[in-house]
Amino acid sequence: MYRLTCDNGGLPQEYSLPIGYILRDLLGHAKTLKETKKYLIANSILIGQKRCLSLRHSVSFLETIRINKETYKIRIYKKNKSSIYPVVAGETLSPVLSKTRISPTQYQLNGLGGRNYLINSQLVKQIEIGSTVIKKENQDLIVVQLIEDSRVFVIAGKNMGKEMIYKGFSKNQYILSPILGLEELVRYNERDFFPITGKIISLK
Repeated sequence: MYRLTCDNGGLPQEYSLPIGYILRDLLGHAKTLKETKKYLIANSILIGQKRCLSLRHSVSFLETIRINKETYKIRIYKKNKSSIYPVVAGETLSPVLSKTRISPTQYQLNGLGGRNYLINSQLVKQIEIGSTVIKKENQDLIVVQLIEDSRVFVIAGKNMGKEMIYKGFSKNQYILSPILGLEELVRYNERDFFPITGKIISLK
């Protein structure tokens, strides 16, 4: 079977899958490359808010995929394994990598995948590097900050693609626990995961 690869996107390729692979191999909407291309052209397929017309279009685990009226996200695991799951509403997750001063009253949050968000200078001190900006359709932006027992999404190491629980900080590393608690605690660095639950700050 022809192997599809990604166009260059905003994230490293280990965090992304081509839309052609998602349509053909994960969702089963086609069996061949030719059938997949026909399906792509014949249907309304949006990555985030953009219409997708290339089989090689890169889709990251941070983005929503809309196929007609259905909305999905992907999970990416180590060794090229992956899965797809439906979501109720469009949602974008952007881990905060840095903060840039734009003016005396505005700062920019620089997110993973090239997403940037403007906030006022009064809020910027409350937002820590490693927090997650969550954008849902027709709702105000919120930031989720890491606290003990936060659920986090792991993007590196043997648990890549899994949700885990943050248990604390020790010896310059973050301690994560499997959700079911059946495995040993694992140590990670700051940029190996991002929170999806925790302390919430509204960017309204």
